[in-house]
Amino acid sequence: MIDVLAKAVRSGGAVARDYFLKEAGFEVVSRGELDVSRRADLAVEDAVLEVLKAELSGATLLSEERGWVKWGDGGLTLVLDPLDGSGNFALGIPYFAVMIAAGFRAELISQLTHAAIYFPVTDTLYTADPEKGVLRNGSTPPLRASEDVVFVELGKSFSLEAVDARGDSAIRLKALAVLGVPY
Repeated sequence: MIDVLAKAVRSGGAVARDYFLKEAGFEVVSRGELDVSRRADLAVEDAVLEVLKAELSGATLLSEERGWVKWGDGGLTLVLDPLDGSGNFALGIPYFAVMIAAGFRAELISQLTHAAIYFPVTDTLYTADPEKGVLRNGSTPPLRASEDVVFVELGKSFSLEAVDARGDSAIRLKALAVLGVPY
């Protein structure tokens, strides 16, 4: 199953990367109470769903963009965030991912046993499953001991409308340079 999840997030990631490099897909197509869906979010989700439906005979998927989607017997439960970090995406910051988790007949988040996270700009794929453990691009990542970790999350209360989402090219250039991406 992990290979299918990896294939799906890579497919969605290719769409996200193309939109990002073309500076496209920012248009808001639907608006929720605390979140918006952009054209890129839906296109990434479509690419992921295409792979999943072709490779899996049935599943029940909960997606951030479309809610519940079921096909076949629905015995496999999937949770998808097609463009995690969509705020970064919209601001031109190349740090976003396509994320999916799965579990057979899972009713709780804790029952999801397999996951794949793909960072398309750096072409980095993380997978986790009970047999292989956690892998980065197919290999066990080195562990780093550090007490100097700082975690910052703006959360859903951060409004992209408060910032010119396309106007701050300095942020984009700096972020691209840090990641070693040609710009």
